[in-house]
Amino acid sequence: MTADTPRRSIGVTLSAALLLLIALIGGGFGLLLTGAAFFAPQLQNLSAIGWIRFFFSVTFGLFLFAGWIGIGLLRLKAWARMWLLFFSVVLVCMGAAIAGLMVLALLLGGGELTVAQAALVIGAEALPMIALGWGWLVFFRKGSVRAQFEGAPSNFTQEGSGS
Repeated sequence: MTADTPRRSIGVTLSAALLLLIALIGGGFGLLLTGAAFFAPQLQNLSAIGWIRFFFSVTFGLFLFAGWIGIGLLRLKAWARMWLLFFSVVLVCMGAAIAGLMVLALLLGGGELTVAQAALVIGAEALPMIALGWGWLVFFRKGSVRAQFEGAPSNFTQEGSGS
C-alpha cells in the first residue's frame, strides 16, 4: 500500500468479515438444503418440489453473492460498495416484509399463530435484517467510507486500453 492509497477502515473490514461469515454459514446450509431438495427421497413426491428446488438454489446463490461482495470489500472495489448498498436495501425490504406478514397473520389469524411466536420471528429475524441493512446503508454512504473505494479501479473499466 502506498502513501496515497486509502486504508481500509475497521468498519469496512468488519462488514466484509460479516459477509464472508454469512456466506460460509448460509452457503453451507444452502448447499445442504439444495442437495436435500434434489436427492432426498421423502421430498420427491411433494407437488411443490420444483418451487422448493428453485427457492433453495436462489438462496444458495445469494449466499455466494454475499461472499463475493465481502471479498470485493476487502479489496476496496467500488462495485462491491455499490452491490452492498443494493444488498442493504434488499435486507431492509425483506425484514419489513417479514414483520408485516407476521402482523398481518396475527390480525387475520386463524388462531394458529400466537403473539409470542410472531414477536419471536419479528425480533429474531426481521429486526436484525432491518438494523443491519439500515446500518450498512448509513455507513457505506458516508464520504469518508466512499473515499476509500474511489482509488480502487473497477472491473468494469478497460484498464490499459489507452482510453
